[in-house]
Amino acid sequence: MLLAIDIGNTNTVLGLHNGDTYEQHFRIQSAPEKMPDEYVLTFLGLFREHGVDPESISRVVVSSVVPALSDTFQEAIGRITQAPILLVTPYVKLNVTIDTPHPDEVGADLIANACAAYERFQKNCIIVDFGTALTFVAVTGEGRFLGAAFAPGLNTAMRSLSGGTAQLPQVSLEPPPRTIGENTVHALQSGIVIGYTGLAEKLISRMDAELGGNSAVIATGGLSGAVSSHIPQIQEVDPWLTLSGLKLIADLNRR
Repeated sequence: MLLAIDIGNTNTVLGLHNGDTYEQHFRIQSAPEKMPDEYVLTFLGLFREHGVDPESISRVVVSSVVPALSDTFQEAIGRITQAPILLVTPYVKLNVTIDTPHPDEVGADLIANACAAYERFQKNCIIVDFGTALTFVAVTGEGRFLGAAFAPGLNTAMRSLSGGTAQLPQVSLEPPPRTIGENTVHALQSGIVIGYTGLAEKLISRMDAELGGNSAVIATGGLSGAVSSHIPQIQEVDPWLTLSGLKLIADLNRR
């Protein structure tokens, strides 16, 4: 059994792969202030609730964009299983080449997404990840990771706007009935949801042009369902794309 862990700024996603498919998914809050002991209890509680025997875990692969949690999770997992732990970096074996001036700056989640998308499409591809940050990654048909574009995520933008103003509430991220909002809720939804649709369309269009055109576009991330259906360039939505990339990377580095 492979345990794949994607540590994000807001949430951490865990998946258990039985060799054929991910049979379990878990999502917990990323809390850098927690100690390894607390995460041991969290993991054991999740495994117990879902009938997972920790001794069945033979491999562990971890991607992290929260350095404070990387060591914490590795220590916690090491107390649960003796399985080897692979921490994803630009320098492990990949099916893409990190073709940027500073590979150390490339997040492990972006690497996993790029590996999974390129494995799937084998052509120019753009990966849009709707998470705490909204990220766009460009990979060439030759498997070169060229770079990315970042923007605040939808929830991040919404929290910033409602938290920094006296009269703007936190609202659900769904399209309003009209672009011209006739009340505060619809006005916020218009600016965030429809506005971000335009942002995504523009960045995808320009990335595709720089890649030479004919790019496959795939969306992932916890909020990918909120706006992806309103962006015509997006051909597929896969909420578990990062975990697929982690499985691929784990297999490439299997000893």
